[in-house]
Amino acid sequence: MPAYLRDEKGTIVCKFGGTSMATTESFTMVQEIMDSNHLRRGMVVSAPGKRYPDDDKVTDLLIGIAKEPYRELRGKKIREVVFRYEELMRPFGKLRAMEFKIDTMSEELQEKGIPGRGGNVSNKIDLDTNKGREDFDYIVSRGEWLCGALVADVTDRTFLDPVDTIFCRNGVIDYQYSYDAIRNIVGRGSIIVQQYYLTILVIIYSENFVTVE
Repeated sequence: MPAYLRDEKGTIVCKFGGTSMATTESFTMVQEIMDSNHLRRGMVVSAPGKRYPDDDKVTDLLIGIAKEPYRELRGKKIREVVFRYEELMRPFGKLRAMEFKIDTMSEELQEKGIPGRGGNVSNKIDLDTNKGREDFDYIVSRGEWLCGALVADVTDRTFLDPVDTIFCRNGVIDYQYSYDAIRNIVGRGSIIVQQYYLTILVIIYSENFVTVE
């Protein structure tokens, strides 16, 4: 079951965890929950979780990718992540926009980090540097980002992509400019946001959430 946030005007934001995003069956249940009440306009999603007890969460797979120094093994882990999303997409037919996002993500995951020496040595993520930490966070965030984009495509909702809504000035978040951008998108109808940005959604979507279930 999702967590709910309701504002004083009745608008509801639903947060769905990894288990809700893990399979096509649970994904269908999520659609039914959202469609059963017209006030459910906001949707927050996690990366796909475990399909069965000893399964891997997509976020854990992405952490493994970030830590993998060998190109061949990193490529294998990337293919595992791609398969999870292809599995979720299969019942909905050809989703060309999603296929492009997956292909682009796969290339980015392989190239993030400091170039290694030798054909089989992949790029290394050095967590002792700002660049390394940024690369690590970027890789791990791709699970929720891709899940949000997929849900938006399938359910005909708007994906609140941080690239289009979070802006910086001189290395610091420009909150007013970002808030204005988000409000402009939120005003168009039902939206989806990845879990990392739940706090921003709550602030923008309504000034006064009065119940949490």
